[in-house]
Amino acid sequence: MPQQKMTNDFLYTTGEETFHFRRITPEDNLAIADVIRSAFVEFDAPRHHSVYDDPETDVLSEVFMTEGSGYWVVEWQGKICAGCGFYPTDGLPEGMVEIVKFYALPEVRGKGVGTALFRFVEQQAKQAGYTRSYLESIPAFGNAVSLYRRQGYKALPEAIGHSGHTAMTVFMEKVL
Repeated sequence: MPQQKMTNDFLYTTGEETFHFRRITPEDNLAIADVIRSAFVEFDAPRHHSVYDDPETDVLSEVFMTEGSGYWVVEWQGKICAGCGFYPTDGLPEGMVEIVKFYALPEVRGKGVGTALFRFVEQQAKQAGYTRSYLESIPAFGNAVSLYRRQGYKALPEAIGHSGHTAMTVFMEKVL
């Protein structure tokens, strides 16, 4: 798969607020794990067999050193408030990548940050040579699932690949 250089960081401005999108670093691991797990608590989502209890959630900067992957966090007002990435999950068809760990704190939702981050990650996956994307979610994350539909994702009848997150029940794909 051809590889192109991915963007490391950029600023996203909405109104008078500026958000810094940047590649994850080891110093971000605890903060982004907290962002991710807080969404599961907030929406009373399954905490077993999901990202919530996946030990890799605590070391995302290491996980995303894998070739063909990338993860970005969003920093705002001095703290990590969102994150999203792509990962070549085992068992996916050739040319397909999984969009993963897309979460944001409540205080930044509705500001366009999540949509901008999601589109940015898709763009980076495409620049990395992927032609299709896949994602998994759950009905409790209905606003995110609606975002995926607006971005052109289509429902699949079952999971593809081997994410290990068997609590997920919403499966979607898109041509990049």
